[in-house]
Amino acid sequence: MNLSLVRMSHVFVQTIKRCLLRWGIPVGISCLALTACVPHASQQLPGSAAQDTLPHYQLADYLPTACADIWSLRGQAVETNPLYWLRTIDCADRLMPVQSRAEARALTDDNWQNAFRRGILLADAKITPPERRAIVTRLEALSAQYRLRYGPSTKSGMTVRRCN
Repeated sequence: MNLSLVRMSHVFVQTIKRCLLRWGIPVGISCLALTACVPHASQQLPGSAAQDTLPHYQLADYLPTACADIWSLRGQAVETNPLYWLRTIDCADRLMPVQSRAEARALTDDNWQNAFRRGILLADAKITPPERRAIVTRLEALSAQYRLRYGPSTKSGMTVRRCN
């Protein structure tokens, strides 16, 4: 065998040709078949600016809200916004246990929102098991209020674990 006739570029070109003939044509045909199945073509030209679509509804973001002010916010728009509840959890994590207890004492638990706020505040406040049980019992007593609005807290065979 004459090694001067076999160059690396020659081997590379031959390999590419074989792969293209073996795989390139079937792949190309399948791509064409898939594009033929599209019900409508895109009206956007390449290089043109993409159109922004606005969501159907927008939620207020409570991240810039100061933690000192977050506990006094009330109302339907506030209490149905999941970002509000995430911010309350974030703010409760930043409080010292003494501060959490003082803030929780200021809340009345006459509705599920305040009971839930109290539970969030006391979650990391180093409370005793009887105190934790009292919070869970109070939330269970108010469960009819939030289950009607948000659905049941159990799913097909799964139950919520209680703290005893």
